[in-house]
Order: sequence, then C-alpha cells, then structure tokens
Amino acid sequence: MNRLVVRFVSHFFFKIISLYPPTVNESSCFAFRSFFYKYNIIFSVILIVSIIEILLKPKLYIKMFNLFLVTILFSIYFIFDFNYFLRMFFTFIWAKCFKSKVKLIDETSIYGICTTQDLDYALHMNNARYLRELDFARLDNFIRTNMFDRMTRMGITTVVSGSCTRYRRTVPFLMVYKIVMKLIHLDEKHLYYECKLINPRNNFIHTVIFTKITPIGLKLPLTEFIKELEPDIHLPEITKDLKCWLESMEYSSQILRKKN
Repeated sequence: MNRLVVRFVSHFFFKIISLYPPTVNESSCFAFRSFFYKYNIIFSVILIVSIIEILLKPKLYIKMFNLFLVTILFSIYFIFDFNYFLRMFFTFIWAKCFKSKVKLIDETSIYGICTTQDLDYALHMNNARYLRELDFARLDNFIRTNMFDRMTRMGITTVVSGSCTRYRRTVPFLMVYKIVMKLIHLDEKHLYYECKLINPRNNFIHTVIFTKITPIGLKLPLTEFIKELEPDIHLPEITKDLKCWLESMEYSSQILRKKN
C-alpha cells in the first residue's frame, strides 16, 4: 500500500513540475526539470501498472484499505476525546426524550461509574474528572428545565466562570455514583449551582462543588430572563458557605485589579 501511494504522489509531483517550462532566469533549474521531462514517460508507465495491479488483485487492496481505515479511526479515537462527545450525545437524547421536565430550582441527577479512564496514579478518581462529569449533569439540568431550548433560540451560550470543590472522600474504581445538581442562587449576570457527587448505596456525599455559570450573548438582565422562563420562581436565601465563596472571589478580583 505504501509503495502504491509513493507511486501516485511521485507521478503527481512530476506532472506539476512539467507544467512550468524553464525561463532565462531559471537556468539552474533547467537541468532539474529536463530530467523529469525525460523520465516522465517512465512514471506514467508506473502509474498505469499500479492501476492494473489494483484491478487484478482487488481483494488484497480492499483488505489493505480496510486496515488503513481502521488505523485512521483508532488514531482519531485516541487523539480526540471521542468518549466525551459520545456520552454528551446520549445524555442529550436521554434528557430530551426520556426524562420529565422540572422547575428551575428542582434537583436533577445523572449516574456514572468510575472507569479506568477516570483513575489517577493512586487508583481512585482523578480530581479533574469531577469537573468533567459536571458537564453532563449541567446539560441534563439545562434540558430538563427548558433553559437549553430557550438559550438556543436566543443564541446564548454559557461558560463556567468559577468553581469551588470540596473533596470529602475518594471515589474508588468501579464505584457507581450519582451527581445531583440544583440552582441555588442567581444575580444580574451569573447562575450559581450546587452539585453533589453521592454514593447511592449509602447516600454519602463524596464531593460538593459550587459552580458559577455565566451566559454569553444575553441582552437583558439575567433575573428578567429567568422570570420570563419561570415567572413564579422563588429562590432560597443564599447559604453561608456560598456567601463566603462569593466574598472570596470578590476579594481575589480586587487583588488582581490592583496588580493590573
């Protein structure tokens, strides 16, 4: 297969060379191109022989092509995070078609399992994987609360502009867990969610994560957007731990402004 590719590439290269006749200022290249003018017929014959070889042995080259295709697919699988996008697709379909709609302040949940791809050198879930799992929980929450459809129609996207994670206990290999997500606060620009990673066997909370979600492209105050989406919404009072986190972010922002 490699020999065949080289033949095709070589023929194509020499054809391109032959399109450009030498000029007065290109005397140094004249001999180079004259060489390919002379042997152009040889490469044409090689190309014809390669095509005849494919026609005579189609099964062999079909197998070689299939092997080449499988190699390309495996390369794509390992280079790109294919599992992430595949799971995101199934999360979207499952939430859209098989789960019921809920209110904005209701809890939503998804399930997962700690696989070999989630482990770190200590053989429990890598700390970075917790935030990755929240992507699926957030998509599930946005779809079931109708926020996804509304934002999509208005051309709004969202980014995670802050998070605070408390790891209470590790997640071991092959442990099934549940991620519970709930909207607990909002202001003019941001949505604040509390996410919990729970062991469904004993309901122990392994991890608690606060996330700040910022809509991008919203042309009205976020509070008005939420009121239009759900007019009778009543958010609970801000909790003390969330308030402390917001104060710490504000203090950090003030320090960074002074430095800049």
